[in-house]
Amino acid sequence: MKKGGSFFISGRAMHKLLTATLGLLLLAGCSVLPEATHQPVIHNPFPQLSRVAIAPFLNYSSEPTLDMHGVSLAYYNELQQTPGFEVLPIDVVEETLRQTNLKIPTPKTPADWPNCWTSTPWSSAW
Repeated sequence: MKKGGSFFISGRAMHKLLTATLGLLLLAGCSVLPEATHQPVIHNPFPQLSRVAIAPFLNYSSEPTLDMHGVSLAYYNELQQTPGFEVLPIDVVEETLRQTNLKIPTPKTPADWPNCWTSTPWSSAW
C-alpha cells in the first residue's frame, strides 16, 4: 500500500514479516553461524633445529609452591608432540648439567637476562 507517496506496511504485516524472519533463522539453526573448517597445524618452524633440550625451568614468580619440575615436564611433553622435534628427556639434560658442572644462570631481575646468557658456554656442553 502507498500512503502519502511512500511505501507503508501495516503493523500486522510487519508483525508477520518479523515472525517469518525469526522462524527462518530458528529453522536454519547453527548453519547461519560460520563453522571453523581449518584446524591449525603446529610444526617445527626451524627445521635446522630438530634436536632440542629443555633446561629445568626456574621459578621467578611470587608463587613459592609452583612445581618447576612439573612445568619442565609439561613443556617437554607438549614439545615432544610437535612434529619435527626430537626432545632430549629432562633427566638426561639434568645429568649432563651435573656432569659438566654447568650452572643454570639465575639473574636477579629480567634486565639481567641478556648478560646472563651471553656469558654462558651452553654450546660447548652439547
